Amino acid sequence: ITDRDAFVSHAYNFDSDDNGYLKKQELEAAAKAWNTDHASEGDSEANADEGDEAEDDSPPTTTGDVEEKACGICDTMNAHDATECSACKFAF
Repeated sequence: ITDRDAFVSHAYNFDSDDNGYLKKQELEAAAKAWNTDHASEGDSEANADEGDEAEDDSPPTTTGDVEEKACGICDTMNAHDATECSACKFAF
């Protein structure tokens, strides 16, 4: 990615939870789409090997009947109805 400003504008569309922050998974998805869209520019082959890790599209973790959600900032698991992260105090 050589055009930082264009990539940031592109990545903005991958904020799937509309919280104004890009989590690692959202940023990786934006980069993957960027590389696919810009494959004809010649850099895609060098970048194609990066990010081959399996994406974690698993559903939220469940413990008994309680569903949890990960914090978008620090990835700490919180109760599904939490309004802020128990570790970093990020507001959901």
